[in-house]
Amino acid sequence: MLKLLKVGCIALSLSSLLGLSVGSALSAQDLAASSTTKNASDISTKTTSKDASNLTKIDETTPTITATTPVSIKEDTKKATASTDTLATKQIDANQADINLDNKTSVKVDTNASSTQDKKAQDGIAKATVMSDKETKSLAIKPSSTASLPQPNMPSSTDLKTSLNTKDTTSTNASSTNMSDTNMSSVDDMDKAPKEVVVKIPKSTENSGDEAMAKAMTNLLTTYKEQGIDKVQSILDGYLTSKEFWLNYLQGYDVNFGYYESVKYLFVANKSLPNLTLYAVRDKGLSQLDSISALVGKGKGNKIKEGDLATPIGVYDILEKLTGLNQYYGPLALTTSYPNSYDKALNKTGYGIWIHGLPLDGHRKNEKTRGCIAIDNKMLSKMDKSIDLKHSKLITYEDVFKPASKEDIATLLADLYKWKDVWEKGDYKDYIAFYSKDFVRFDKMKYHAFAEYKKRIFNKKQVKHIRISAIDISPYPNDLGKNIFLITFNQNYKAYHDGKLSFTSNGRKELYVELKDSKFGILSEK
Repeated sequence: MLKLLKVGCIALSLSSLLGLSVGSALSAQDLAASSTTKNASDISTKTTSKDASNLTKIDETTPTITATTPVSIKEDTKKATASTDTLATKQIDANQADINLDNKTSVKVDTNASSTQDKKAQDGIAKATVMSDKETKSLAIKPSSTASLPQPNMPSSTDLKTSLNTKDTTSTNASSTNMSDTNMSSVDDMDKAPKEVVVKIPKSTENSGDEAMAKAMTNLLTTYKEQGIDKVQSILDGYLTSKEFWLNYLQGYDVNFGYYESVKYLFVANKSLPNLTLYAVRDKGLSQLDSISALVGKGKGNKIKEGDLATPIGVYDILEKLTGLNQYYGPLALTTSYPNSYDKALNKTGYGIWIHGLPLDGHRKNEKTRGCIAIDNKMLSKMDKSIDLKHSKLITYEDVFKPASKEDIATLLADLYKWKDVWEKGDYKDYIAFYSKDFVRFDKMKYHAFAEYKKRIFNKKQVKHIRISAIDISPYPNDLGKNIFLITFNQNYKAYHDGKLSFTSNGRKELYVELKDSKFGILSEK
């Protein structure tokens, strides 16, 4: 029963995000179509023109709108009001959407198809009532598809916002209504009084959201019943290999400095200024906590070997805090992971790259360091109190920093799950295709040796179960002219042979990848 409830929750979460039935191909069009709202009646229009002679026409078959004045559409499913400069607010029924026009016209969209009082709307007639202080005029507008507004390919009809340029609209609107000028309000009347238009929206699209959710849940439960929870997990994992899914997921994210699920604090050092900035990772982006000028290594460019006095360029973990040091390093020091596994693969040497303070006695002869980053003692202590060491990283760069884009991050996330998927399925050809010919493992094993080693492993025909989580992606500054990223994540790996567990590992995985031609190639891993 717990598994069944879990599947149901997964289905609801998935369908609310994607609006897709399980097993269907995931594309940008699917994502857009699946987000259709439950009630297509929740539409409001707004016009800035004061020419009432150009009446709005509604096509009942598809709720398109034609007008010679600009129109925008906005949702309001709650009680709405139509207000004017001189008239009191009027209460509107909750199943109607209010459309406020700049020329004091309100358009109400009624979705109750079964009501007898809306019989004329069901017959294809939109009833327009023009009200003023002096008079009330009733107009009948027959549906027309003339110059109808194109239906946009948007994720949700309730979020639909469209504008028509008055210059681009033809004069056919007035003639197609079969009305003379004497049957319309004058411009002066429009300035004085609000107008009300009730239009019929087809009922067929009202429950599309519910139907998509129900279908997705039904398919998942059927799959669970017939094939078990592992098959359901496989289906859900399939969505994660889609770039379109991730582009949709990343809406609202600021990914300039990367994408983070486990990192909570990010130090960014610009060697050119030089300075050090501390960010907190929150609310789908970064929030700057502090920034201060800094001292960096005397050597220019990237660090290559021990003794070159250069501050390294790249991405590094903050490992630990050291205290009780020589007073020259200030009150404390934060150690980094230089050299990381990619540095080692490139035969870089050196050690002891820290973020530390200034001499406690106030005397420092050099304005450069031997490769460390040194900042004011009070600021260092403040930053130390702000961060969580186990969930902090440092990005260092020189001159120009190349920010990541959502396109980059979506491609990397989709490819990461594709890589995991083919590895788990034992597809050696597709698996090894994710590795660059420039690949060098942390222990100096190069591509061809690594490929042969992996082929032997794949030939064992083991059944693998691989789970990844807590994914962090950082743009990786470098002097190689490559678009490199560091991807780190928790990897839970289990391999079975003849039904028995033959190997297991659970820990943090590192992939250094180059993004090229819209696909990542792994340069190094640990």
